[in-house]
Amino acid sequence: MPQKPDAVDVDAEDDKKRRKLTSPVWNDFTKYKDSAGNVKALCKHCKKSFFGDSNSGTSHLAGHLKRCTAKIYKDRGQKTIATMKNLDGTTKVESFKFDQHKSKMDLARMIIKHNYAFNIVDHEFFEYFCFGLNPDFRLPARNTVRSDIIKLHEEMKHKVYEMIDGLNSKVTLTTDIWTSDSQNFVYACLTAHFIDSHWDLKKKVLNYKVIEWPHDGESLFRFISQLIMEWNLDKKLFSMVVDNATSNDSMVRHLKGWLSDKIPCRGDFFHVRCSAHILNLVVQDGLNLIRPLLSNIRGTVRYLSKSPFGKQNLIWWNSTYDMLHIALDYEEAFDRLESMDKNYVLNPTKEEWKVACVVRDCLKIFRDATVHFSGSHYPTANVFFPDICEIKIQLAKWENSTEDCLRLMAGPMKLKFSKYWDECSLCLAIAVILDPRFKMDIIEYYYNILYGKEFSFTYVERVKSAFFYLYTEYGGRVISSESVINDMGYDDLIYSSGVDHISESGKLSGFKRWRLRERSSGSKYVPKSEFDHYLEEDTHPTNGPFNILTWWSVNSSRFPTIAKIAQDVLAVPATTVASESAFSVGGRVIDECRSRLLPDVVEALITTADWIPSKKSNMTCLVICLYR
Repeated sequence: MPQKPDAVDVDAEDDKKRRKLTSPVWNDFTKYKDSAGNVKALCKHCKKSFFGDSNSGTSHLAGHLKRCTAKIYKDRGQKTIATMKNLDGTTKVESFKFDQHKSKMDLARMIIKHNYAFNIVDHEFFEYFCFGLNPDFRLPARNTVRSDIIKLHEEMKHKVYEMIDGLNSKVTLTTDIWTSDSQNFVYACLTAHFIDSHWDLKKKVLNYKVIEWPHDGESLFRFISQLIMEWNLDKKLFSMVVDNATSNDSMVRHLKGWLSDKIPCRGDFFHVRCSAHILNLVVQDGLNLIRPLLSNIRGTVRYLSKSPFGKQNLIWWNSTYDMLHIALDYEEAFDRLESMDKNYVLNPTKEEWKVACVVRDCLKIFRDATVHFSGSHYPTANVFFPDICEIKIQLAKWENSTEDCLRLMAGPMKLKFSKYWDECSLCLAIAVILDPRFKMDIIEYYYNILYGKEFSFTYVERVKSAFFYLYTEYGGRVISSESVINDMGYDDLIYSSGVDHISESGKLSGFKRWRLRERSSGSKYVPKSEFDHYLEEDTHPTNGPFNILTWWSVNSSRFPTIAKIAQDVLAVPATTVASESAFSVGGRVIDECRSRLLPDVVEALITTADWIPSKKSNMTCLVICLYR
């Protein structure tokens, strides 16, 4: 490497002729004369020499600095100061030293998180790109990438296991099954939902495994129970959310029997049906009565895609609601098409368009509820009860509607809905009681509408008793009129039972009866339990933004037992959508170019993608396309 010769510095040789070097490149170069008297510029970093007289300019020097690896990485044994970006999107300034292993793992995370093909490492210009960032980085082979992904999966699985094992709260599981046509495998996805110690709602895809035939209840039970034991969850479960399949009903019954002494309230809240699937089935039963109308509209759209009159105005939809909502705006266009194209014979009649309008308005409440259940930010369980109650109210109204189509639809829809309501209304009601803006008030309000004031009291008390039972199950201290009686002693007890007891203190008998009555009626003399304090305390204002998890985080010290209940109940999702979103991503992962991947690699890709923290979620939430 050229070294600076023994020569007199130009600037020091003649101070009178010294010229100010204005270009910033001279911060990285030193001017000198070589033995032949030529003015040279010596790079301070790589010690290479370049022409340095004023006639040569500085462009070539600036170009060198951009390429000078010694300037970028001044000393291979030394760290440099760099602005580093963390996995959560934050940045920090710290010392940096190139690490081949870390860079390989970053490449593996990139492939996992963004569904890139393994052979990206073989792409010529990707290699150029990496070399331009750091020529020291050696791209691994495809097989090495696969091994790195499996290794990363095992490392992150251990971390997720430790996190879940350390939870003080319980976990709700969702599961669903999906078939990969390209692989001819059937995958089962198991997802955990919980609220952590920071009162953050979390979900983790635990497994994405091939499940062997048959898929009956007993087989599913054996499969899921093994996964539960693998994650040491048998003592941490609160509930299980599944769709309405008969095999799932059987599987949950087996799980309840197996876990009967480990789940709260003998499993009364264990089986939760997927609301989105139930609503879909409810609507399908109703829509069966108007299939000819829907068939005409769908046929019209297919016709438009082929007709020269309609290619400019194609209509697309994701559900029957969307289809009707859009098609109603094109009613006049359909009429014009009919007059222009003699081959078009699918145009609905005026009466059918009227029915379509009525059905569209009917479906909106189901569509809104489903979007609410299955939004991109999974809501806490307290938001579901009002949606379900409003649907039940509407079904009752439609039974008495003046519209024939609504009356016909309401019957089968209500029949299907009732089974779901009977099984899940209690769990949904408990969740909304834990919302400090509503508590028991919203239960009384909706039950008065649904059952009438004369009968609603029985249903309200059923909910309150279930909440109280859950409270005692979680170790809540019970102070009731019965315990007050026991604490008062024999004399007080016989007065309360109406026995006339004559004694010196008989003059106090009236007071004692009054005191017992006042305590029993909830006066200030009755000691209040945490349960009583929570329900009787004023509700939180309903106006303005509200985060229920933040409220419980702040108030958990005031209501420690109920806070434990809230931590477990509010984590129960209304749908299996979190599991289905894994299948949505799976559909992109297991495409033709990845159809040869082994199941363990598929599981590593799906689960690790969910575990890697990201500022932007890659697990796109699947919103059920209702009423197809």
